[in-house]
Amino acid sequence: MLGISVYFQDYDENYLKKAAQAGAKYVFTSLQIPEEDYSDLDQKLPRFFELCNELGLEVIPDVSPATLEKLGIKEGDFEALKDKGFKALRLDYGFDDFDLIKKLQRNFFILLNASVVSLDYLDRARNAGVDFGKLALTYNFYPHTDTGMGWTDFKRKNWMLKDYGLRTQAFVPGDALKRFPLYEGLPTVEKHRGVSPYVAAVELIHEANVDDVFIGDSKASIKNLQYIVDYQKDNIL
Repeated sequence: MLGISVYFQDYDENYLKKAAQAGAKYVFTSLQIPEEDYSDLDQKLPRFFELCNELGLEVIPDVSPATLEKLGIKEGDFEALKDKGFKALRLDYGFDDFDLIKKLQRNFFILLNASVVSLDYLDRARNAGVDFGKLALTYNFYPHTDTGMGWTDFKRKNWMLKDYGLRTQAFVPGDALKRFPLYEGLPTVEKHRGVSPYVAAVELIHEANVDDVFIGDSKASIKNLQYIVDYQKDNIL
């Protein structure tokens, strides 16, 4: 499946609608960017969730323990996130408690950080009773040049993670609007920085067995979004 990313500093409803028409199914957003202003998020979120629901888009928010504070929510009060409309949570860091993950799975679909998760961690999670049917793995993107994952290591790791029966998700850069404040692209794999999102997506899917590809940057051309969706459907270049 194809995903796009939304950052509220440059959020464009028209792009969201066009991406959905092109076949996007997911929307990633980060709620822990230091440069992002979340002071009016309570006003923006209801309309954002409403529109995503209308368009059939599943929202995947990136959260950390600091996210609750940014949103003015009491520490540990994840019910408040549910009340705000969240149905899935991508846990970036600070969530090593399997009992907490199991508790969160009662209300949310959980996505773990594939860039740092180990095979041993997954073994322990499964033994602890974490529901792998409500779990997926999402890699990081890397804003700074020369900090992305190496291609060989990425492929090796993803094939091993896939042995656990979990969906994996990775990012490719956009080709229309890079994300602030660096504007250097937001790929998971360093070799994809500056590459067409379509070319990068094909490599992730065909060579690394990635299930879902997200545009990490604020925008990609609708043409490339359509190309990616078509390839995911037919595997024809």
